[in-house]
Amino acid sequence: MPDRKSSMTRKSGPPTPTLSEQVTTWLVHTLATAVPASAATTAVVTLCGEAEERNAVAPLNAVSHILWGDSAAREDEVSLKHTGAGIALNTLAITSWAGVYEAAFGGRARRGSNRAAIIGGIATSALAYVTDYYVVPRRLTPGFEKRLSPLSMFAVYASLALSLPIASILGRKPQLAPAPKLTAPQDHQPHGQSGSLVL
Repeated sequence: MPDRKSSMTRKSGPPTPTLSEQVTTWLVHTLATAVPASAATTAVVTLCGEAEERNAVAPLNAVSHILWGDSAAREDEVSLKHTGAGIALNTLAITSWAGVYEAAFGGRARRGSNRAAIIGGIATSALAYVTDYYVVPRRLTPGFEKRLSPLSMFAVYASLALSLPIASILGRKPQLAPAPKLTAPQDHQPHGQSGSLVL
């Protein structure tokens, strides 16, 4: 008689990750998602700044108004104080939204759901916009709006929506085809004959 306990063990799935393992996985995925999203939004901000202001760093400098006040939005030169702080603050903000995306949509996107990846990017970007301009105090707004037009602002948030799913899509594991079930061969005896030898 087969061991019932071992049979039940074989049927059970992989062990459930502990809370610390889940948090670690979320952090790793968040950082992976934040890298392309931060790069994409920073690139779009600089391109829009160059197109509208003939100054690629001015919108990035404006982000540092969070630290230095409104005078930062009038800075046109590259500097560690304003440009460096602007890039760092933008990266920090994008990383926080990458964490939101991963918590709500990342798992399904990594398991192969394009719907979750696309809707997740759009929903997270929309939530970021609403939070940035309708929830947080004025001092904590991104600051891009001080140097960029509404059209450019749309481009920045669109780039966020498109770049957030990149890591979760590229990080998908290939789905393995289920192994074929093996069945023991059966001896086919002619009808009416037994498999034993009668003496």
